[in-house]
Amino acid sequence: MMDKNFFINMHRAFVIIRSNIAHSANEEVLCLIKNNLESGEKNSKFLVDLSKSPIVSKYYIDDLDCDLIDIFLNDVSLSIDIDQTHMKVFDYILTKAIHKLQKQELDQVYDLIDAFHVFPELVANDIDIDYSDYFDTYVKPLNAKYGIDIVKELLDVIGAKPNKINIVDRSRRKNAITHCGNNVIVVDKNGKILDGHYRVNHAIENNLTVDVQIGY
Repeated sequence: MMDKNFFINMHRAFVIIRSNIAHSANEEVLCLIKNNLESGEKNSKFLVDLSKSPIVSKYYIDDLDCDLIDIFLNDVSLSIDIDQTHMKVFDYILTKAIHKLQKQELDQVYDLIDAFHVFPELVANDIDIDYSDYFDTYVKPLNAKYGIDIVKELLDVIGAKPNKINIVDRSRRKNAITHCGNNVIVVDKNGKILDGHYRVNHAIENNLTVDVQIGY
């Protein structure tokens, strides 16, 4: 389980970084986010870590250290289960942004943060994310700009192919696994899934194999 406020603060930190991309504290802030995400720490621990940094300026703390509970008034829980696919995307974003900061490729850092600054908020609110649509809308424009296929890198990271896998409602996916078990996945002659999206997504996340049948 992860603290929802941590993801809202990740979103806010991305916005701060984007507004001052050359700030000396940006790399340390991204590293702290990455470390706290990997260890599953609470939002309060993240804020404490930030406050201990000698180069993180007060405006970071002031913007992040506030009561965020009103955002979730309609939710009895302030903790969420994080899909492992989301975690892979976060790790990719943070690792790549840190690497680009170290190389002082600030334009790429800005565009990468800009493309994903809303992503933590979607996760915090448990909104279903169609990765193919998200990548096509927000990330694909970076491919031509920088001559690298960031979309392909991301799809490789999450183990999906373009327009094949959706990240879907957890309850529907659970029902599909419960009621359909190991039934074959039906695809068309081009490999597009016709039946079994939820089971394929479950298999990818759990490193399982599936049987596939070509249908029309």
